Amino acid sequence: MTQSEQLFEKSEHFLPGGVNSPVRAFRNVGGTPVFVKSGKGSHILDEDGNDYIDYVCSYGPGILGHAYPAVIEAVEQACEQGLTFGAPTKKEYEIASLIHDMMPSMEMMRMVYLKGSGIGDIVQQLCVLSCFATILYGWAIHSYRKQQ
Repeated sequence: MTQSEQLFEKSEHFLPGGVNSPVRAFRNVGGTPVFVKSGKGSHILDEDGNDYIDYVCSYGPGILGHAYPAVIEAVEQACEQGLTFGAPTKKEYEIASLIHDMMPSMEMMRMVYLKGSGIGDIVQQLCVLSCFATILYGWAIHSYRKQQ
């Protein structure tokens, strides 16, 4: 039995379908998902040591590849200044200003992460593509789930 098969079997005890996303559930398609151990550039390595080209790219946000040096450097710099504050930051203004400069019709905006809305993913991609890499779920955008 492979490492991925063992991990899948164990994961089914705690995660519906053995995975943390209905998109990745394998029950309806058969087979065992690959459990990824690490990634570098355009490649991922699974728990069994198999190397794959990552065509998924985290469904968009991984467009620069895994462990991209400029992104790691920006994340390290952001971490050194703190992860989340629950208060306004200069970076929030800078990102809003950048978005407005790129899209002048966006006169006002509120940047929050709502699970499943896609807004957080869009803002994240805008920041990465503009080489304005920051930690979106903490430093630049106050991350919370909207109360129902």
